[in-house]
Amino acid sequence: IMNAEPNALIVSPYTTDQSNLFVGLKNGKLIKIAGATNTFPDAPVWTDITGSDFVGTVSDIEFGENENELLVTMQNYGVKNIWYSDDAGVTWEEKEGNLPDLPVKAILQNPLRREEVIIGTELGVWRTANFFDSNPTWIQSYNGMSNVKVTDLDLRDDNVVFASTYGRGVFSGEFTAAVASVNNVQIEKEIFTLYPTISNGGFTLQANTELGKTTFRIFDLAGIQVYTSTINFSESSKQEVSVNLTAGTYIIYLIDQNNRKSSSKLIIR
Repeated sequence: IMNAEPNALIVSPYTTDQSNLFVGLKNGKLIKIAGATNTFPDAPVWTDITGSDFVGTVSDIEFGENENELLVTMQNYGVKNIWYSDDAGVTWEEKEGNLPDLPVKAILQNPLRREEVIIGTELGVWRTANFFDSNPTWIQSYNGMSNVKVTDLDLRDDNVVFASTYGRGVFSGEFTAAVASVNNVQIEKEIFTLYPTISNGGFTLQANTELGKTTFRIFDLAGIQVYTSTINFSESSKQEVSVNLTAGTYIIYLIDQNNRKSSSKLIIR
């Protein structure tokens, strides 16, 4: 059943003993290995769940909100490169939509808004806000990244997305509950400084560059927006802020007048 070199592997986070392994091969085959950590006499169970129209090299495998939901990408020209299954690979639906003929290297679903999905391609990051439609609408989504090859996408626990590129380093963005929230992915650098990072609700925002009129938002760790306002750093590079929020950890998120984005963590006691 393993008749080609593996190119993508993922362990299911939904298996309590983390024993279900999914392997994508360079010949387009997708294999599920249930009980991969089993020891004799309990042998692993190998199942071929390849889609009938899979062609090319499997580049990435990701899960949706359970193990039945699978998102798979291919990295070839002239083929359908994005596939989705909601029945653990019994049937597959292609999700290429209006995407140009591009190899796709990686895929991520927004855990806060499942219909939003981003992909890493030969020409940067693309996104859709209607992934579950029969023909999703994909648009290019970058700021500062340009048409660079994206080799991988990864999601941190606080919903920050990282995109590794070929030759241009690592870029970052953030998933939120808003529609198509990852509309830019930008190089990770702080355009502002937050202090103190632990407070009773009062803190200072210090601009590290020309920010101008800036959108200021606060999200809790579930990705829910709990506060928003507009700050004009043209009047003063240092802005005092006071918010009335329950104790916990929050993400401070700024979008400046040039659509540059940056975030920082705040702990309220």
